[in-house]
Amino acid sequence: MTKEKLLSVLRPFGQEHLLGFWDQLAPVEQESLGRQIESIDFALVRRLFERRDQQADFRQLAARAQPPPAFRLGRAGFQPAKSDAGETPAAQAAVIRMFPPWRKVSSALQRRLRKS
Repeated sequence: MTKEKLLSVLRPFGQEHLLGFWDQLAPVEQESLGRQIESIDFALVRRLFERRDQQADFRQLAARAQPPPAFRLGRAGFQPAKSDAGETPAAQAAVIRMFPPWRKVSSALQRRLRKS
């Protein structure tokens, strides 16, 4: 993308300064900077900035929250975790390690895994 085209993208958002040293860059560096600028959603950045002082309704967000699915890394890549029934303790432990740190594992299950 040429400097003029990039300026036409940047100008509506007041970001022309990003090309301040354009002429001092090697062609490969200009190409890299151009790709980086093209990848930025300036309209989204503007909307997020404009809403920076808005308060979120955390009760509503918490009510909608769902735990992420657990995945096990297997031979074929990521696979959804299956039921613990009949699986080896090592396989069960692998599933538990994938839980987010904020999620507590029951103490009974922890004891069962330690014994294995």
